[in-house]
Amino acid sequence: MWIAKNTVLKPYTDLIQQSWHVNIVGENTCIYSKDEGTPEGIRYHAFAYEDRMDFQGLNLSEGRKGVSVVNIQDLLAELEVPQKEQPDFDAVTKSAAIYSRTQDNRDRFYLLVDENSKTFYVMELFM
Repeated sequence: MWIAKNTVLKPYTDLIQQSWHVNIVGENTCIYSKDEGTPEGIRYHAFAYEDRMDFQGLNLSEGRKGVSVVNIQDLLAELEVPQKEQPDFDAVTKSAAIYSRTQDNRDRFYLLVDENSKTFYVMELFM
C-alpha cells in the first residue's frame, strides 16, 4: 500500500461514513487492520472503545442475528486474519449489515459489537 506525499489521512471511521452513511460516534482506537491493498476487495478492522459507542445509520440487531457469520468467516479466511484477531462470534451482543451501497447489490458492510470486551469489528467487501 502506498500513500501519496502530502496526503492528509482521515480516521477510518470517516471513510465508513462516506462509503456507507454510517456515523460511528465515540472515542475508539483501531487495534487491528487488514485489507487486500486495493480499492476494491476486502477490508477488516477491529476497534476498542472505553465508553458507549453510537452507530448512527444502522439498525442494530441483538446478538449476531443481523449478519451472516458464515459470510464473515469466509472473508476473514480469504484475508488470512489470525484467529486471535477475529471476533468471538459467541460474544457478539449487537450486529448489523448493509448489503448494497450501489445498484449492483454486491458490496457488503458488516458490523459486530462485543459490549463486554468493548470491541467492535467492521468488515467491508467492495466488488
